[in-house]
Amino acid sequence: MNKTKLIWGVVCLVLAAVIEILNLTLPPESTMFYAGEENLRWVPAVVLAIVGIILLATARKKENS
Repeated sequence: MNKTKLIWGVVCLVLAAVIEILNLTLPPESTMFYAGEENLRWVPAVVLAIVGIILLATARKKENS
């Protein structure tokens, strides 16, 4: 098991959860992530969640060293 991927996967998922909780509790003007001209404040949480899931899914694979 690749412990580095496991740890970073958990970290990414925790950060995604924290960002989403902040997005839901804070007013819309306080958190901003602009893509073009739109405020897409949900994008960082989704990206971190996807990266975390990928890291956790690939953590079980053995390394060929």
